[in-house]
Parts: sequence; C-alpha cells; structure tokens
Amino acid sequence: MSEKKITNMEYDHDHDHQHNHDHQHNHDHSELHESKTRWVVILTIGTMFLEIVFGYYSNSMALTAEGWHMSTHVFAIGLTWLAYFFSRKYATHEKISFKKHKLLALSGFTSAIVLQIIAVLMIIESTQRLIHPLPIKFTEAIYVAVIGLVVNGISAKLLHHDHEHSDHNIRESVASQLESQDKAAF
Repeated sequence: MSEKKITNMEYDHDHDHQHNHDHQHNHDHSELHESKTRWVVILTIGTMFLEIVFGYYSNSMALTAEGWHMSTHVFAIGLTWLAYFFSRKYATHEKISFKKHKLLALSGFTSAIVLQIIAVLMIIESTQRLIHPLPIKFTEAIYVAVIGLVVNGISAKLLHHDHEHSDHNIRESVASQLESQDKAAF
C-alpha cells in the first residue's frame, strides 16, 4: 500500500507553477540562400564572360580587369553555393560528418588566394599596356560596363539578407559587388 501512495504522490501535485518555455524559432534559411546564391553564380558567369571578351575586344584594361575580378566572384560565390548544396545533401548522412561553416571558411580562404593570383596577373597585363598602349573602343566598353553595373546591383540585392542569417562569404560578396558598383560609377 505504501508503494501506491508514493506513486500517487508523484502524479498528485499541483501543476499551476510557471514553465519557462522559450519559443525562439531558429529557422534554417540555407535553402533560400542556396537558391539565391545559385542565381547570382549564373548571372556573374555570364557577366564575367561578357566583360572579359569585350574587354579584350575593346582594348579596355578596366573592363578586362573587372571581368577577371568577376571571375573571383564566380569562384567565391560558387564555392559558397557548393557549401550550401553539399551541407544540405549530406546533412543527415550517417557516414559523412559535414559542417557547412567549415567549408564556407575554407572557400573564403581559397577565394582570397585566387583573388591575389588574378591581381598579380592584372598588374602584369596593365604594365604591358602602359609600355605598349592600345587604342580603346570606349563605346563598346561603356555599354558592357553598364551591364556589369546592373548585374552587380541585382547580385548584391539577391545576396543581401539579415545579418543573423548571413555568412562571411556572402557578406564579403555583397561588399565586393557594391565596391565594384562604386568603381564602375566613377
């Protein structure tokens, strides 16, 4: 009989006390970011090719350099997109432990190295153009530069999202897109 009383006492107490229920909603925005990032990669690839081809065609070192600079955006944003893709794909995989933030950090580091390599190549090309100048076809170059400016604005808008839902590669890409817009405007 004493066993029954203890059991009843366990269930027979007052439930009017306060429960601390913290209802924070931690929504994962990775799929939305993945989709937006994929679109930015597609836009940037097209613009990159346009700027490089027309840069060489018009002899515009500024347009050529911007095209190659866009290639670093393709590389960085492409790696970020792949990080989103693989982290989603392998999020529940039993044998593969996949952490998105590690791949994003590695992709940011790698894109910085690629950017440095391209900067050195642009310095070499610019030096050659200073020694052996070429006539620039300004009209063709300016049209493509305006297209690049518009694409940078669209890309920055697509990539921009709340700070708490962002990662360092996306923040850097948005800043770089806006910086490219500033350079193109002047």
